[in-house]
Amino acid sequence: MPEEQSERHRLIEKREGFWFAEPSREALLDELHALYTDPPRHRTRSLAIIGDRNDGKSQIIKQFLARHPIVELGELTQIPAIAIEMSDIVTIQEFSRRLLEQIRAVSPRAGTHEERMKRFVVLAKQVGLRMIFLDEFHDCADTTGKGKPFLRIIKNLTLKHFFVVPVGVVEVEEVLKKDPQLANRFNLSVED
Repeated sequence: MPEEQSERHRLIEKREGFWFAEPSREALLDELHALYTDPPRHRTRSLAIIGDRNDGKSQIIKQFLARHPIVELGELTQIPAIAIEMSDIVTIQEFSRRLLEQIRAVSPRAGTHEERMKRFVVLAKQVGLRMIFLDEFHDCADTTGKGKPFLRIIKNLTLKHFFVVPVGVVEVEEVLKKDPQLANRFNLSVED
């Protein structure tokens, strides 16, 4: 029996690793790429990806990252996009640490949250970071007000000309609508 389960898990993992180039998914990737290549604007626009559970949203992120990989050029590293799994992030302090880890910063735990965010902005621009995916965003922010600190961070990052892409289930739309400035900055793309 354990061999059957093991084989079943391998098949599931293999199947989940496939990319099904459905027109709606390719169109969404094209839209993300267009956003990524947009020149900086006074008001950075962005996109939120919303869909049902197990709808392929994380695969879209993986495809985007594969098409925009980290490039090592001697001592120079370019990191065009990062993805952060938000389901286990409870505090903004943990979030700022995770941001620094994603861009390979030295001592990501050093300093206060505010100091880490300032350092992140400087270092992220040095490595050419443009897009930040926040997968399972609904897990850290909700409509009860728990998400307000995370929404402030998103707003500040967009003001610094980063494209922040919250990804999650339908509740993400309600959370973003709680902040009037964010409500009109995000195109809410629903994954079929």
